Amino acid sequence: MFTIRSSMSVNETSLQRQPRSSRQSVDGQSALKRFEKFSSDVVVLDIGLPGITGYEVATRIRGMPGGNEVMLVALTRWSDAESYARTSAAGFGAHLVKPFNFAKLLKFIASVDVCDRVPSE
Repeated sequence: MFTIRSSMSVNETSLQRQPRSSRQSVDGQSALKRFEKFSSDVVVLDIGLPGITGYEVATRIRGMPGGNEVMLVALTRWSDAESYARTSAAGFGAHLVKPFNFAKLLKFIASVDVCDRVPSE
């Protein structure tokens, strides 16, 4: 698992205790560089990343080699219909609203299957 976030509500130490490995970036540019170096099954992106937004990072990841093989999960405080539409348009397969339940996030990540990684058209 690979996480990208700006919020301290999900910390890398908690994720590293899980059966999958995790990596962390704190801004959009470093997230893109990390994605180029490490293969990922799941990317959890905070929409409010400093510099490049999570929407832009998701769009760029989808254009990179292996970018269509990863499940992108949006992490945001917005739950209105427009926000769901924006995350879907950017290539996210899931939209989680803050505050969120960490146990539910881990359960969701564990349930990710290869065929679920790219949202359907």
